[in-house]
Amino acid sequence: MLALRRLAALAVLITGAVGAQAPPLTDLWRVAGSTLPQPAALASGPTGVFWNPAALAASPPLRTGSFEILETPDVLALGGFLASGQWRMTPRIVAGAVVGRMAVTDLVRTTTSPIALPGEIPVHSQIAGLGVGWHGGPLVLGLLVRAHETRLDAIREGGLTTDAGLRWTPVAPITLAAATRFLGSRLQRNAVSELNVGLEGTIPVGSAWGSPARAVLGAGAGWHGAQHAEWGGGAVMVFSRRLSVSWGLTRERALEAIEWRHTLGLTFRTGHYTIHVARGEGLNGLGPTYRLGLTAATER
Repeated sequence: MLALRRLAALAVLITGAVGAQAPPLTDLWRVAGSTLPQPAALASGPTGVFWNPAALAASPPLRTGSFEILETPDVLALGGFLASGQWRMTPRIVAGAVVGRMAVTDLVRTTTSPIALPGEIPVHSQIAGLGVGWHGGPLVLGLLVRAHETRLDAIREGGLTTDAGLRWTPVAPITLAAATRFLGSRLQRNAVSELNVGLEGTIPVGSAWGSPARAVLGAGAGWHGAQHAEWGGGAVMVFSRRLSVSWGLTRERALEAIEWRHTLGLTFRTGHYTIHVARGEGLNGLGPTYRLGLTAATER
């Protein structure tokens, strides 16, 4: 209970001390979200803290570091990275940090002539955040404070957001999850803020390499600003602790039309290292987005 009081006090202190919010260009991160094979509230692993702060303490090793690269085809010329680290402070409390950048490149300057002028037009969104997570029995809680910096040519903007997340396992095979993203520091929603919820269940399906194999089925919904809800689901086949294959399907509304987005993912673990690969069809039909990541962990 003492740990919970400390987390609550920290949340009150932070939300009372800052008054900014995420700039509109922070929406570039929605492109990265199109590579998630499962609903955002159910995201796990070290970089999962970006999508749900409770991922910090969901299954914490002693120390973990992760780095992911995000890319789109040259016709879109959008890419970036996401990096995170976490370390266990006490048996129940985990601290973490996350940094990332999404940028549009190859935007050239022109005048009335089709000849490009020297220098590109800078367009990017950067974040840096600090978080803390707590787990006790079936309940996991997380809090993440992010600083934002965006640039569109000569226009620069910044802000702070405070997000919270939870994972609750009332019965062993069932997990409920919820998280905010880019919520105003005074808990006020804005054009880029998101609220995500998810439900996940695990089904044993035999064994692989001498260890139990299982299927993880998930479903969830997300609300982006004042837009209509997007919902979807996913399935992950986990073969022991070495290999998992995932597939996700999301229904989104784009330009007054309904779009269905597929995502495929592959995770392979060897020793203390885990490799992540994913391909999403792209946000609002903009084309495929790719994610490649590497995680290194020191076990409990």
